[in-house]
Amino acid sequence: MSRKSRNNTFRVDQLVSIGLVLLLFQWELPRAHSQQVQGGPSTAAGRSTGVAPQIGTVIGQSNTLLPDGRTLTLGGAAVSGFQAVAHIREGGRLSALPTGMRHPRAWHTATVLPSGELLILGGYGPRGMVDEAEAYDAARQTFRVLENGPEARAYHTVTVLTDGHLLIAGGIGKDGQMSNRLEIYDPFTQRTWPLASRLAEARRGHTARLLADGNVLILGGVNSTGAVARDEVYQTSDQTVSTADGIPAPAELRLEGSLPESGSQNVVLEGWVGLRFSRPVDVTSANPATITLRNGGPVAARVVAVEGGMLAFLTPLDELAAGIQYFVTLSGVRDTNGLPLEPVEVSFTTAAQARPGQPPLPQPRVPAKEDPPPP
Repeated sequence: MSRKSRNNTFRVDQLVSIGLVLLLFQWELPRAHSQQVQGGPSTAAGRSTGVAPQIGTVIGQSNTLLPDGRTLTLGGAAVSGFQAVAHIREGGRLSALPTGMRHPRAWHTATVLPSGELLILGGYGPRGMVDEAEAYDAARQTFRVLENGPEARAYHTVTVLTDGHLLIAGGIGKDGQMSNRLEIYDPFTQRTWPLASRLAEARRGHTARLLADGNVLILGGVNSTGAVARDEVYQTSDQTVSTADGIPAPAELRLEGSLPESGSQNVVLEGWVGLRFSRPVDVTSANPATITLRNGGPVAARVVAVEGGMLAFLTPLDELAAGIQYFVTLSGVRDTNGLPLEPVEVSFTTAAQARPGQPPLPQPRVPAKEDPPPP
């Protein structure tokens, strides 16, 4: 291709990108991102007012609370086009990361996973919907494309559930239509599957909040008629959706639930232990010093707070032994106001056999009757 052809292609792409940005700027677009805000629900990063944009205005970014208390800002759209830039906000200081996302995008979601990585899903880019999801490794400050990510959407929400799965709700699909679909994504296996239940109203620009009981409150947004959609609740126990009765009042800070549940037997641990609180905790207070694992002695584990502090995930760094009782102790965790969680302990016993597909763990030999007694 000649330089002139390349230049013409570049200019056409630029014009398409700028045209799409200007069109989106004119929409009355409610908040649509799954921004994990400490002490609050999954909300949006930016809001379009329908007013002509000013030079330097950036909308459609995601702002995600990281487990270390900092905020990661990704992408967005300006008059100049879609962006792939990444910034870290700590206090009042904003610092650019050395690398940005693989794909420029806006009106996407960026969600902290139980592993500590971030899933960056969907949004619009220079050529329309961005198909490829990405993962951000906070420790290495690097981005990579996911080969088996969920199907792209925009103006949707992503909520982490107590079992570590992700609930993806509503938004605008690849066909350009507003959606009422619900999907579950398993970051451990990278599998995605649709749910039979759907939202009563297709919507975009809504927010999603994990509740103390483990259900998910879907709030507002705009439906297909342009009206504000009614609130709904996704019930995790039977994967159904019902009309919401309102937002529950904040409860006293306590450990509301865990997976596995305390006292569980024959547990096959699929990656991590999920801990759910009655209200958000300070994400920096949920760490390996305050949430520990032991089985007589300490067991090395990683701890990651997600969903703005409503959940914490403890991941053993080595495979757990079979047929052994383990204890998870929480001591020193506090809420966003500095009030402490009363020390609490969760116990579970692993299954006597290794999970399917894994080599059996070595078991102690049981002496036969004819074996001589030990000296």
